[in-house]
Amino acid sequence: MVKLTNDGQGTIEYLVILGVIILIGLVVVGLSTNFLEQTEQINTTGNRLDSSVGITGISITENVLDASGNGAITLTNTDTQPITLTKIVVDGIDNNYNKFLFSGDSATLLLNNLSCTCSAGETSKTCTYTFYFIQNGVATIKTKTLTANCSGNFGGGGGAVPPTVTDTTGPTITLSSPADGYQQTSTGTTTFSFSVSDASTVSSCSLTSNSVDVNSIATPSADVTLNYEFTEDLNYDWTVTCIDSEANSTTTSSREISIDNNNYEINNCQQLYNMRNGLSSTYKLMENVNCSGFDPEGMASSFTPIGAWDGPFTGTFDGNGNSINNFSIPIAAASTGLFGEIEGGSVYDLAIINANIVGSDDTGILTGKADTGTTINRVFVNGKTSGSYETGGLVGYANGATITNVYADVNVSGYTNTGGIIGYLSNSSTLDKAYSKNIIADQPSGGWYLGGIVGFAGTNSTITNCYSIANITQLGGAQSNYPGGILGYLSVSSLSSSYWDTTLTGQNDCYTIDPINGGSGDCDSTTDQESSYYGASGIPFANLGFSTDVWQSRDNNHPIFVWQ
Repeated sequence: MVKLTNDGQGTIEYLVILGVIILIGLVVVGLSTNFLEQTEQINTTGNRLDSSVGITGISITENVLDASGNGAITLTNTDTQPITLTKIVVDGIDNNYNKFLFSGDSATLLLNNLSCTCSAGETSKTCTYTFYFIQNGVATIKTKTLTANCSGNFGGGGGAVPPTVTDTTGPTITLSSPADGYQQTSTGTTTFSFSVSDASTVSSCSLTSNSVDVNSIATPSADVTLNYEFTEDLNYDWTVTCIDSEANSTTTSSREISIDNNNYEINNCQQLYNMRNGLSSTYKLMENVNCSGFDPEGMASSFTPIGAWDGPFTGTFDGNGNSINNFSIPIAAASTGLFGEIEGGSVYDLAIINANIVGSDDTGILTGKADTGTTINRVFVNGKTSGSYETGGLVGYANGATITNVYADVNVSGYTNTGGIIGYLSNSSTLDKAYSKNIIADQPSGGWYLGGIVGFAGTNSTITNCYSIANITQLGGAQSNYPGGILGYLSVSSLSSSYWDTTLTGQNDCYTIDPINGGSGDCDSTTDQESSYYGASGIPFANLGFSTDVWQSRDNNHPIFVWQ
């Protein structure tokens, strides 16, 4: 209660207090209006709707209905993130859209075949609207009771006439580059190229990387390039979205790009297959990979070799102590293996298990051909391989390559130059510290040069510290020409500190030496007895001078590598 001390003064004080009360009331009204807007209420001004729809990031600027069951609504994205509106349901009647709105963008959407319509004499109509939209990757549904105008069209005037929209189809986008699965060997700027066309004007296009809008262009031309600078080694999924002047949008299917300053990480068979897109890059196998049933092109296609004679693999593949399992190439072709041809590249610390390789010339589980400057170290292969000329468990043809610390447990079948490790070793190649087991066989018609380690060794190549317990088998009754426990044939090359097991290989001879070109061979035969492997000292191969830091005993008295 306010106490008045005299009439004049009381009147003044009363007016002041009344003014304060009115002011407070206005503030409260203002606050209430804003509060209502935030709590999903709708306000109207005159004959046009001009307020928030009350759902985060969307406001309605105009809304009309007519007596025929048609209408229109204009929405604006007031959020900082893009919004895709997919559907508006008015009193149970669906109207479907695919409207993509950047922050600040507006779209006018037609409403058709509605049951909630204006009657004669009505100036407004209240209907239930349900909005379906996607924001920040989250699908959201909001239902509101909204009042639309019946007595005015868009922008005022007589008759509730919705605007005419003739284009309801989004832009056509064709991606040019980068290709799906593209691998970039360093961080930095990448250029994304595409073309876009539409019946209306294309108002904007944006590039999204891992669901984040990273670059955009307004009113683009037909051919577009957008650049983005990658700063972190990762695999990225990217898309392009374009919007036309009628707010129709199109988003391309996702493509993948891999960014790695040092090496690409291989985690599955698809990424392994994609190495053909970067033949000079560096790769690292991050886990054991299973290629069983792998269909790279989606048409019952097989895994084709990585690299070929006209485009060999020249990069580095670090197996990281992991394995590639159930790998298969069933169609015979030249230069066949996981790698068709390696030239100057490097492969190490890798196991390939349960492989099945069918080739013709130059066939091996790891590679058909290891060409000049290639190095292979600490690699194990297991499975089956079959070819004609130059067929090996590990490598078909080694030409100027260095191969160390390798072993093969492979059924190998070939016609000419067939070996448990290498079919044909030539041109100053080196094979050091290797062993093979399982079956080495020629074709049923009989072949040439069949060896437990190498089929044919020639042209100044060297073989050291190797042993074979692989069974040398003659198929179909036909006898192979020049079979041997270690080599089929030795020409202008040298063999030293190696042995073969006469019991398990079934061979009495280590090799056949070329009577014309010659060569030098130093190998020992043994039988499948413990004393033959360890000698009096009990150290693996001590009697042959093998290094004890390379070999260990763990496999039925047969020495194996320390790194196995």
